[in-house]
Amino acid sequence: MTNSTPSLIAWLTEYQKYLGLLGEDAHEEAALLKKEIEEGLEWIGLNWEDLEFANEPAGAVHTESTEL
Repeated sequence: MTNSTPSLIAWLTEYQKYLGLLGEDAHEEAALLKKEIEEGLEWIGLNWEDLEFANEPAGAVHTESTEL
């Protein structure tokens, strides 16, 4: 197992750019960047959900997974 933390931090930066593009309604550019990010995440054994989880504020609660 390798330490993917440095790579994850780099991809989090790209993810922030992706979110910025979405905020600017630059959906075509955002889609291209998302594809690049997903391909890069595959190389380090991570996926889009890992990136979204890492981007959440500390202590965030997932209400959809608290089903009884």
